Amino acid sequence: MNCVIFTKEEWGQNLPSHDERSIHLREVLRVQAGDQLKVGLLGAGYATALVKRCDRTGTELSFPAPEQLSTLAAVVPVRLILAHPRPPVMQRLLKDINALDIQKIDIVLGQLAEKSYFESKIWKNKHYESFLLQGACQGGVPRLSQLTRHWSLQAALTSMPGTLSDASHKIVFDLGSKLPSFLDLCHQIAHSAGFSEFSQQPEIVVAVGCERGWSYQERAIFGQAGFTSYSLGSSILRTEAAVNLALGMLCLALTTATSKQRQAE
Repeated sequence: MNCVIFTKEEWGQNLPSHDERSIHLREVLRVQAGDQLKVGLLGAGYATALVKRCDRTGTELSFPAPEQLSTLAAVVPVRLILAHPRPPVMQRLLKDINALDIQKIDIVLGQLAEKSYFESKIWKNKHYESFLLQGACQGGVPRLSQLTRHWSLQAALTSMPGTLSDASHKIVFDLGSKLPSFLDLCHQIAHSAGFSEFSQQPEIVVAVGCERGWSYQERAIFGQAGFTSYSLGSSILRTEAAVNLALGMLCLALTTATSKQRQAE
């Protein structure tokens, strides 16, 4: 937990002893009175708070006024299309994805995925938001990625015509020795003349299949939508590994490009 995140309703309130944040502060970080913590107001900004009390009766912080919050940097301009993996994998991935602070997540029910996945308790009463929030606490940015579910890949692509026409890259991963290397693309992005701020960057759309991959029909749909197939290497990766590898490489490339552009200006 690199940032203790609060909703607007929670801001300025004490944390009860049974709250997961309070337990983590007390038992894992071993926070004591007088310590300082990074706190975030969800969707607004972050600041430093003074710990007044952290024991088995709860946690009390001295909160700064909302107008004293540091504003959030622009979100990373990446949109992930993810074919629904097994629910336990999905839970872990939502944490990892949100820790990278990407802009949007589109979950699709792939043709080769189990139809029951969309009935998982993750999706009951917006339970998925708790996993996104854990990722935000890890990443230190008090913001949740925009998440949308679609019953098919075609439905997902139909819902984003503007994004697809304006995207600087549309990427789908596949196996094949003759496919272009995603590493080479990231190197190209990192060394390109880009923008000094993420807010100026057009979105990059990345698609990752579930454990069984994309069907032949879905591959054809990507092709018709102008996606380019890239390789992440010769190994067959688990969905979890592929998502973390691809997004990590891409976020690093984008950060490198914007940093170089700012230095040049």
